[in-house]
Amino acid sequence: MWNTVGLHGYHRTLQDFLDADDEAPDTDTRGKTGHVVFEPTMTAHNCHATIDRQSLIIDGRHALLTGTLEITHDCDSLLIIDARISQFAITMASGEEEKNTNSPKQTTTSIVLRNVRGDAKDWAFQLPHGRLTFEHCDIEFQNQVLGTMERVITTHSTVRGNPWRQLVLSN
Repeated sequence: MWNTVGLHGYHRTLQDFLDADDEAPDTDTRGKTGHVVFEPTMTAHNCHATIDRQSLIIDGRHALLTGTLEITHDCDSLLIIDARISQFAITMASGEEEKNTNSPKQTTTSIVLRNVRGDAKDWAFQLPHGRLTFEHCDIEFQNQVLGTMERVITTHSTVRGNPWRQLVLSN
């Protein structure tokens, strides 16, 4: 129950979970792997949050997720599973694009969506060593995905909206 997010969960929002986990005694966010579980409700969950840890797993439990996830330079792995999304965005955190341009990250950043359905908007990355993977997804993009990635992989997925025209692949 400690990692649940929602009206009856231990935390109200994803950012509340991340902040509480960061404030726990004897913790270091850089080495942490978080696993957050959303309550399966019909009400949309607020996902406005900054991902500043090495790894995060978001288990949507087929709940509706909305908002913007901002990824920092520290994030190596983001996994979103079993979720419905609406007006959902993933971007680099403010100032992180410039940090990546000035001193490019040499490790691979992996963003994986598994069994995610719904509509997305305003995705932007400056991850020349980044991989974006869709596994068993059905997503419609309302806008183009901007920035640079190493690779985009789709496995048994439908991605609509022609989002790749402005994405630069660095490989």
